[in-house]
Parts: sequence; structure tokens; C-alpha cells
Amino acid sequence: MFDPQGNGPQYIEDIATAYWYSSALFTAMELGVFNELEDGGLAASELAQRLEIEPEACVRFLNALSALGLVVCAVGDNSKYFNSSVASECLVKGSPSYQGDSVLWRKNLSRGWEHLRESLKKGGRVALPPDDSDNSDKIAERFRRQC
Repeated sequence: MFDPQGNGPQYIEDIATAYWYSSALFTAMELGVFNELEDGGLAASELAQRLEIEPEACVRFLNALSALGLVVCAVGDNSKYFNSSVASECLVKGSPSYQGDSVLWRKNLSRGWEHLRESLKKGGRVALPPDDSDNSDKIAERFRRQC
């Protein structure tokens, strides 16, 4: 069983930076990184061109995804990035265990956590999603029931 008390400052640091990990995952899903890498991998420059992002920023982003265990890099003359097995299994559209929609739903939920302090003072939710869809009443009700 995991005991956070034995990890001291590192445990606190991990909690404080956890949103970095989810932000990287959310952005990769929104850009379609895992779908692009699925069939044979790509060099960072090729991926950057397909995603219309800056090439050097793409390298740094892919390195971050690699540190998270979501992509791997085959180093060579033309280094290619590939999905890790968990990314192929869970983050590529059409895969049997696809989790992408659930991941992006969690991104939408994360916005409410930005108002936690005010919610605690008020005793309930202070921010609901904007009324920008035909299902806004259902969405607002679902957000009210959570917590």
C-alpha cells in the first residue's frame, strides 16, 4: 500500500504539479497527437507540420509526453516518436479501450476546480458552464449534482 508520509517533500511536489501532467494529456488529445503517431510513428518535424505547431515546441512537448510514458522516441538520424503501448490501447480513436472522450470530459470538469476556494466559502458551486449548447440545462444539472 502506498504511504505518502514516507515521501515527504516529493509527495507535496507531486500534488502541486499534477495539473502539468493532465494539461499535457488534455492538449495531446485535443491536437490528435496519438492518432497521428499510431501508424508507424513520425519525426517531430513531421508531427509539428501536421498539427500546425512550432517544431521546437513540438520536440519539447513530445519529450514531456515521453516522460509521462505516453510516447517513446526511437533515436537515430531521423528520430521518430511512437505511441507507447498504453497510449495505443487507450488514447487512439477506434481502439477497443479508447478513453479519449472520458479524458476530455475530465478537462471540462477541471474548470470547476479553479473556483474551489469560493465554493467552500459559499457552500456550493459558484461556476457553471456557459449556456452554449442545446443541452445546457442537462449539463448544468449534472454539474450541480457533482461534488
